[in-house]
Amino acid sequence: DLKDCLSIGTASSALLADIQPDVIRRRQRFHQYFGYSTRSIRPKLQEIQDASNAKDSRVRILPSAKERIESLLKNLSEGHPLYESVLELFDELVSRDDEELWQDVAGKPFATILSQHKINMRPHKLHATILSNAMHSHPAHSNEGSVTAPRQEDSLKALSVPLDRYVGDVLCIYYLIGHSVANMIEGGPDEEAWIDSIVDHMECTDEDLTSCDMDTITPTNVGVSAWYRAWVFLHCTLLRVAPFTPEQQRSLGILQNSGQEETAAKAGPLAYQFPPKPFRGCNKSMLMRGISRITNFEPLHVTYNDFGRLGPTYRGRDLMQTQTLFPVSAVGVAIAFESMSPYAYYGSDFNLGRFLHSWVRGEDSVIQWLLALHSESGRSKPMTVAPPSVTIRCSLGD
Repeated sequence: DLKDCLSIGTASSALLADIQPDVIRRRQRFHQYFGYSTRSIRPKLQEIQDASNAKDSRVRILPSAKERIESLLKNLSEGHPLYESVLELFDELVSRDDEELWQDVAGKPFATILSQHKINMRPHKLHATILSNAMHSHPAHSNEGSVTAPRQEDSLKALSVPLDRYVGDVLCIYYLIGHSVANMIEGGPDEEAWIDSIVDHMECTDEDLTSCDMDTITPTNVGVSAWYRAWVFLHCTLLRVAPFTPEQQRSLGILQNSGQEETAAKAGPLAYQFPPKPFRGCNKSMLMRGISRITNFEPLHVTYNDFGRLGPTYRGRDLMQTQTLFPVSAVGVAIAFESMSPYAYYGSDFNLGRFLHSWVRGEDSVIQWLLALHSESGRSKPMTVAPPSVTIRCSLGD
């Protein structure tokens, strides 16, 4: 793997020069199309040489990592702290040609070899840094993005974050972690280590959340930033396990094109699609059931600001609307879709089919919340209207 390859390169400058062709081939995976068998329970990725001419309907073609990064860039607010890094990553992928990468550095001075190695490794480094910073987001602190931030980092009773910041954190993880768990792009943060970090900062243990015990859990002294990161995880999980129609994907900012038009399961007049299995990562059903037993998991409040109807003096009265999502609602949806068949609509379970039908028609309250939140985060606002925000209030120290 990439780690072993880089370990060999540290032995000497000659070996560092020798591994460059392998490093470049791994870099080229950012541009490579992959596919997988839709009939396999645990599908393995296979390289697709010509995605536009792929004929096998049993193989689902995935968009390349470069295409997904481009989609992320289009849907990420320019004011997001990671926007410039994502832009730099995309520019790095489109601006370097093969001649610039395939430099023969054998026998060259160490400084030349090292400089070329840094160029060849740059996309991997940027990809890993962006994903790590989004996973360990600390909106309230100057040491934001630091994995080693203090556990009791804040004594705040509430944390308010601009909505486009929160959605941006979710989207960065949604797009980039898919590459890692599918092994399209090597290196970078591990999904299970990320989950362990979230659980740890909620003052819980793996045994607390994954045991068959049905007792409730009430962790104490949990900082508001820990709840923020837990909500980013929950939100990202929903996007990674739930099915959406193409129009819903567009509203959520997760619609991507691949070299072949993706096949959607048919549900009456509706076309919906479950996320690709390789992008979903580890099964989180047991973890979600454990999270549902946390009695003081703080809800997420989303505040929208707008103008009301014009008054007698032609000035719109300011409107403020707050929507609240409780974690049990998000957790319940994640559990339902984690193990659901893509063809559950046709199954014998009437209640399951009815829930899926309600979801893809946009009638379920959770998907309505998701669609409103993502649509609002990307909407332009007049300068005289305060931007929408998400707020988490907690009872730390009570």
